[in-house]
Amino acid sequence: MKEEERLLQIYEMMESPDQEKIRQLIEILKKEDSIAMREAIVTSLKYLDLQPFYEEIFNLFSSEDAYLRNAAVEIFGAKGSDAVAFLTSKMDSQYHEVRKLILDSLVLIGSPEAQLAVRAYIYDENPNVQITAVEYVGKLQDKESVPELIKLFKQKDEPMLRSTIIQSITELESEEGCREIFKYFSNTEIPEYLLPDFLKMVAKVGDLETILKTLNILKYSTAVAKDLIDFIEETANRFPEIKNNPKVQDMISKILNDPFVDEELKEILRGEEQ
Repeated sequence: MKEEERLLQIYEMMESPDQEKIRQLIEILKKEDSIAMREAIVTSLKYLDLQPFYEEIFNLFSSEDAYLRNAAVEIFGAKGSDAVAFLTSKMDSQYHEVRKLILDSLVLIGSPEAQLAVRAYIYDENPNVQITAVEYVGKLQDKESVPELIKLFKQKDEPMLRSTIIQSITELESEEGCREIFKYFSNTEIPEYLLPDFLKMVAKVGDLETILKTLNILKYSTAVAKDLIDFIEETANRFPEIKNNPKVQDMISKILNDPFVDEELKEILRGEEQ
């Protein structure tokens, strides 16, 4: 049968779907090679009542076929609150790859119930799942997660996790979170790997007091010149008076006199000074 005819058959099944036809669509999806056919089936499944078939869709998370795994995420992501209830019942799956796909589905749903489920995953035992959950609480604007993010930051020293926590606090625009991160580093040097994210956070969401305190602890090096320029530019947009701060002027001078800093970057600062 030609692809056009098979597509027509799929569309006809969608016009008057019943449980048997839905089951057939899922089976066709698992065996089909044509991208056009697969996409037509996935689109239809996203809009059909699949509650009796959630287990079958969930099983696609364990498929060796990446398309089917991603298709299951899309389908669950289109289903709303009833899918959240099903997915949360599977949150303790022994396979971290499956837990990651549950997270991907929950973030697509984005409901308050989904937010709570995503937040629970920030304590997952698998680092990749944990980092993804931290990223997603920021994406979902789950501002109530900030205290837990700070607690996690203090407990864990995994570089990628810490970096993602700072990024999420920035995305959540949490002044409180920013102050707590700064306070944590008040008696210890900020690791170089965290400095770009730290500066971006302070520049975007820090209050003036935190910004000024950050200026007092910053040490100049060519390696972070671009990050310092972005920091100066962002803070000056929020607090124009910061440009007259002696620490900022000193930082600008060091960057402009550094022969290893790209001239295009220096032009950004010269433009700020005008």
